[in-house]
Amino acid sequence: MSAMNPLPNAAQAALLVMLGGILGGCHNEAKPAAAPASDFRPRASIAEVMESVVVPSADVLWNATAYDISAEGVKDFSPKTDEDWEKVEWAGVNLAEGLNALLIPGRRVAPPGTVSESPEHELNPAQIEEILKKEPQVWVGFVHALDDTVQEIQEAIRKHDLKALNEAGGALDEVCENCHLHFWYPNDAKIISPQK
Repeated sequence: MSAMNPLPNAAQAALLVMLGGILGGCHNEAKPAAAPASDFRPRASIAEVMESVVVPSADVLWNATAYDISAEGVKDFSPKTDEDWEKVEWAGVNLAEGLNALLIPGRRVAPPGTVSESPEHELNPAQIEEILKKEPQVWVGFVHALDDTVQEIQEAIRKHDLKALNEAGGALDEVCENCHLHFWYPNDAKIISPQK
C-alpha cells in the first residue's frame, strides 16, 4: 500500500524551494545590526522637561510646607492625610525621574527657534548649549545634587516630617538657583557675587 501525499506536486515544489532558501541562508553569516548610538529617544527639550515635569513637581513639594496668611486667618497647605502625603511623595518620584530625563544624551536645550525672553539677563539656548558642551560634568553635578536633595525630601515625606521637608525644600531651591545662575543667567551671578 502506498502512502498518500496530501500536498499536490506544485505545493511540494514550492515547499522545497522555500526550505532550500531557508537552509541556504543558514550558511550565510548574517552581520549583526549596528548598535544604536543610544537607546534613548529624547523628544522634548530640557526647557520642556523643566516646564512640564520638574517645575510642577518641585512646586508640589514646596507648597507642602506653605502657609497663606490673610485677613481670614492662616491657611495651612501641609499634607494632613495619608492620601495628601502620597501626592507629595509621587511629586518627589516625578521630580527625581524628571531630573534623570535631563541627562539623556542628545536632548536639546530648547525647541528650535527659541530665543531668550530677557536677553539682557538670560542666555539664548544656543549659548547655553555651548556651556553644556564645554562643562558637561558641571551640568551632571548640578542634576545629581538636585537628585540628592530630592532623596532627602523623600525621606522626610516617608517620616511625615514637615520640618525636614521644609529644610530640604530650601536646599532644593538653592541648588536650582545656583544651576540657573551658572547656565541660564550667569551675568546675574556676577552682579550677585560679592566683589573680591
